[in-house]
Amino acid sequence: MNSFTVKADYYAGGFSGVMRNDVMDGALRNLGVDLPDLAKPQSLVENSTLDAGVTVEAGSYAGGFAGAMANSFAVNDTVNGSIGVHASGVVLANDTGTVKAGETVALAGGFTGAATLGWTTDLGTHDAADTNLLKTVNSLLTTALEGKQDVSTLLSLVGIDESVIAGVKMDGSFVVSSGDDYAGGVVGRGDGLILAASDGQHLNGFSFWKHGRTLTESRDNTVSGLKSVTAKGDYAGGIAGQLGTASIGGIVNDTVGLGGFLPFEVSALTVNGVADDGYTVTATGDYASAGIGKATGGYIGKATTAYKSKDADGNETNDVPETAAVTLNDVKSVEANNYAGGFMGASGPGDLVGSDGLNLLGLGVLKIKGLLSVAQGVMIQSEGVTVNGVKTGMTITATGEHKTGDVTQYVAGGFVGQSNSTQVVDAHVTGLYTVFADMEYGNAGGFVGLSETGGLADVADDTSIIELVKVNGLVTAVGYMVPKYTNTDVRYVNGGNVTANMAGGYAGDFQSGKVD
Repeated sequence: MNSFTVKADYYAGGFSGVMRNDVMDGALRNLGVDLPDLAKPQSLVENSTLDAGVTVEAGSYAGGFAGAMANSFAVNDTVNGSIGVHASGVVLANDTGTVKAGETVALAGGFTGAATLGWTTDLGTHDAADTNLLKTVNSLLTTALEGKQDVSTLLSLVGIDESVIAGVKMDGSFVVSSGDDYAGGVVGRGDGLILAASDGQHLNGFSFWKHGRTLTESRDNTVSGLKSVTAKGDYAGGIAGQLGTASIGGIVNDTVGLGGFLPFEVSALTVNGVADDGYTVTATGDYASAGIGKATGGYIGKATTAYKSKDADGNETNDVPETAAVTLNDVKSVEANNYAGGFMGASGPGDLVGSDGLNLLGLGVLKIKGLLSVAQGVMIQSEGVTVNGVKTGMTITATGEHKTGDVTQYVAGGFVGQSNSTQVVDAHVTGLYTVFADMEYGNAGGFVGLSETGGLADVADDTSIIELVKVNGLVTAVGYMVPKYTNTDVRYVNGGNVTANMAGGYAGDFQSGKVD
């Protein structure tokens, strides 16, 4: 097996620097006119193999297979070999969809550094000309979204659609590092990413297959030989540094409301550490886990909705296969300044601001009347997830230390560090040795470090929570915001321990939640 090196300031990958959609230009008279149903401006790489020892080095957007993906598809692709991926960090000269000029970016992933929506809506924002389709139809999109019209073809043309990684196989030895934020064993950062099996339930709704492309053989996702994932800043994960919801409405118009959600999905995935030694995940900053460093708005494992259908009587069914589960094997250690977890460092809503609205993933203030759908859109639903430590036991550590005048609560958990609005079913942690957080301001638990109701109280700066829940039937949203854990357990190796100011064998600080 031969070896080679790929270097770039931006976008370096073992197979491709960037996989992206094209930018469609043109004038539209009204919705549905001059929209070619068969237009497929996205990229597709299918049944391709990278078989080599590869070193990938970039300032930002570095990936073992692709540096970045924008509204693109990677289906049944294979990466074999000793893969080293490093993003050193660069300072942006122009704004992108998620990062402002002057900020440092350094995204790195074992498969791809970033998987986002279309080129002009995120990574290539600064390249978009005034005449591109997105700007041409901005007001049209806003009107259509507010009127709940079907704009799927239009959105696809302008690139407001997710990227898909389906049936990927990674086998060898993988080392991933970021000089700043975002490092992941599969993807550094994903917005509305679909990481799932390459079956018809996941692919048939997308343009290539909707308009006649034959499905390839269905495969699940496997990563074998993950060695280490490191971020010098925030967000490190054995699967992803961060995965979040993408919002159609927020991208088109900051104040239109939610419009439509594109939640992320992670299913049909197994991650194996290197033989005998396992894998480590480390963030010098916050949010690290053997799975997802920070997760907001998505479906994990058998919680996937891709298999929903209706029977002959019109009754809804959801026959999810057992293979949709997610398993992490041979986890050695997870370490972060704060929010360290066996599967998720932190999960649930993004930051909420003010008494009349919120800022969801930086997309602009959304009015409080949308909070019900916000609750549905930013919660995490997880079913069928197992985290297995190495034989000597897995260690989960929040390294942050209390300083005089600092009120930061440091959290660590065997499954999730901090859980907000997380609905967990059938989750198991085995081979746990230690969970540690600060002895003065720390919360540590064998399963969850801190469990709390996500978000509603934070909104109520000037309005009492009692009055808040009366707004537009918002009381029904409260149920979505309470964490719930069903059929979950944690098993320790002999001599296992949990240490913190608030520590428990299952939960450290259980402020809110239900355990069945």
